[in-house]
Amino acid sequence: MTALAVSVVMWFAVVRHDNSPGEQRAADPGRHSTPPKMASASTDSKPTHPSPITPKTATAAAPTPSAPSSSSPHRPTATPPPDRSPATSEPVTVTVANRVTDGATQMREDTDHPAYLSTIAEKKCKAHRPACNVPGDLASGDHLTAVCRTTGERVTNGQDENTVDDANPGLDESTVWYRLRAADGRSGYLSVVWLIPDHRDGLGLPDC
Repeated sequence: MTALAVSVVMWFAVVRHDNSPGEQRAADPGRHSTPPKMASASTDSKPTHPSPITPKTATAAAPTPSAPSSSSPHRPTATPPPDRSPATSEPVTVTVANRVTDGATQMREDTDHPAYLSTIAEKKCKAHRPACNVPGDLASGDHLTAVCRTTGERVTNGQDENTVDDANPGLDESTVWYRLRAADGRSGYLSVVWLIPDHRDGLGLPDC
């Protein structure tokens, strides 16, 4: 066999060997290999469950306060208006304040016109109607017993004809009069304007 023929035979053998299916499979194992099994959603993979929902605890609504009972013993009572406080049968000791305004801020003892008791609830008995005057003057600090109250002529401790004392904190006026009894037995009416401020509101005295 010639060298040419030997070469041809060897070439043919090499070509055949390279194109054989077994060699191809060895060279490319993934070409005809069975595809990998996919994980089954029903068998291999564990089902994912949502986290359990914890129910929210309901917050109890704040109790609505109940309306106070109309029969409550602590129900406030209306404050009686000045000069009309609830009546009482007990006499009350009062203190005289025979003081008048002195300008815009000051008060002074009215030594020129001392307070006095009268038989009627009217002013100026001493000067104009002596018959209704009860003898004896009163001064600041004197104590008398009040037995009842009544409505009489308006009295003021200020100056109606002058505005100089309009802002004076001691300025006052009233139509309330008390029937008073002195320690020496005298009795008569006196305007509450001539008493200390705390004794001017009626004091719960009965009507005369």
